[in-house]
Amino acid sequence: EIMVAVVAAPGVTPQAVADHAAAALPSFARPRFVELVAKLPKTPTEKVRKDELRRRGVAPETWDAARHQHA
Repeated sequence: EIMVAVVAAPGVTPQAVADHAAAALPSFARPRFVELVAKLPKTPTEKVRKDELRRRGVAPETWDAARHQHA
């Protein structure tokens, strides 16, 4: 299962991120989970701390495509 953490522009929803991914990515690469964040955790050299994002994992506020599938 894939999760993305996105620093989005105001008004962008997790559903919009998922819809964009569905249009741009093959099915195996589409995220199931989308979390909108204020900023990404970074190292002193400005690389994204992916290990920290993995540790945080799926939170209660994380959007889940499996719960929001189109009918």
